[in-house]
Amino acid sequence: MKLKFSIIVPVYNVSSYIEKCLLSLKRQQGNDFEVLVINDGSRDNSLELIQKCVGDDCRFHIFTKENGDISDARNYGLARAKGEYLLFVDGDDFVGDNYLEVLRGSIEKTQPDIVRFQVFRHQFESRQSSKCLGNSFLLPGVRAFQALVKETYFDVVWAYAFKRSFWESY
Repeated sequence: MKLKFSIIVPVYNVSSYIEKCLLSLKRQQGNDFEVLVINDGSRDNSLELIQKCVGDDCRFHIFTKENGDISDARNYGLARAKGEYLLFVDGDDFVGDNYLEVLRGSIEKTQPDIVRFQVFRHQFESRQSSKCLGNSFLLPGVRAFQALVKETYFDVVWAYAFKRSFWESY
């Protein structure tokens, strides 16, 4: 089966959040995705929690590397990703139960090069409610890049899905 999505999760000392992150990804429906969890040399018990959460779920792949930085961990995952679309979820983030279902529906007809999600911020410590950041869009190639620059959408990588062929062409 061809993988539709590769979700790259860089992890560095996020033991307080990683279980919620991984469980939110485990709840996604389907087998057309992989989750690449990149333990970037964590010094806390993140790796043990990752192993416990992932268990024998074959959609998840755990990698451990020497500590670099978040970009290095993401690039490590990118080099191993096999999906048609690339997504990023940080180890202290979580996704909604229908995250991939909504994305599948959005890309089905137009096969856009970039999808920008509506994302919400949640303050764990203060338990403050979520705050919406931006609007969703689905655009092809150069138009997508121009929208990112013109509209100053280019804020965080985890707010986007990138078609692999588009990503690799730039």
